[in-house]
Amino acid sequence: MFGLGRMRRQREQLFLKTQTLETRAAQSRTRFRQSVLAMATRPEGLAASFILGLTTQCSVADGQRKTLLNMASADFIGLCKSGFFAFVEPKPDPDPDPEQDKATQGRSTQAHADLSSDGNSMGL
Repeated sequence: MFGLGRMRRQREQLFLKTQTLETRAAQSRTRFRQSVLAMATRPEGLAASFILGLTTQCSVADGQRKTLLNMASADFIGLCKSGFFAFVEPKPDPDPDPEQDKATQGRSTQAHADLSSDGNSMGL
């Protein structure tokens, strides 16, 4: 009635077909694993694995080298700048000459004497 028997048979056929496909897929995965292991243990596979690992290590080392050089160049430029500014910047005299101080004081008192009380020069 209403085709239920036919739908049940189709469902059973699909179920059997699905089980068959699942079994084939499991066998295929097993064969693939075995072939990969066989290839990896052969000398060609070991050489390929070694070369792939070596290229990976080289690319990682190259990236680290670039990073270190960039940091070192920035540090070096900063060091050069600070050294240049320290070289150019005038350094204060740690021991001023007392005779030079007396001459400077004498000139300043002379300049004060030439000014009148209102701060104008009296020389005119």
